[in-house]
Amino acid sequence: MISRELVFGSSDQFEVLAVLQTGDHMVLSVQSRSEGCACPLCNMFSTKLHSYYFRKPKDLPAFDNKVSLRLRAKKWYCLNTQCIRKIFTERFHHFFRPYQRTTDRLREKLLNIAVLMGGRPGEKLCRTLHISASSSSLIRIVHQQVVSNPSSVDAIGIDDSRIQERR
Repeated sequence: MISRELVFGSSDQFEVLAVLQTGDHMVLSVQSRSEGCACPLCNMFSTKLHSYYFRKPKDLPAFDNKVSLRLRAKKWYCLNTQCIRKIFTERFHHFFRPYQRTTDRLREKLLNIAVLMGGRPGEKLCRTLHISASSSSLIRIVHQQVVSNPSSVDAIGIDDSRIQERR
């Protein structure tokens, strides 16, 4: 229980099964505590288990160790006969995005480092923090961000009008 709270906060969604440490790398074996899941297409809840598969996302470092998770995710049968998806996997929207190799919290930290420091300096900082990330990975994270459209301008300052006159 204590190790689960250290890793996931007060979330009751996951269970830490084991912790394996080799050198400066920790692997946490984790599984979902859910007894069922809703189909992503038809939204019908299913408790009929199909199988398991493993995901291995990287997480934030802990105690000067690199951390990766060995997440045992469940596959479920869809009980709706009209649904085209017969088997689906459980989703973890608050921690792991589908097809991502890092946790959301690690990705957020890497984005902050990349925005504040850039590529190569950010890579050096990541190395001191025991996070494995290359400069190109940091830049890629910045480029993958969706930029919202700027809102309409409410007022133009004096300096803004001078810039527009020069053009």
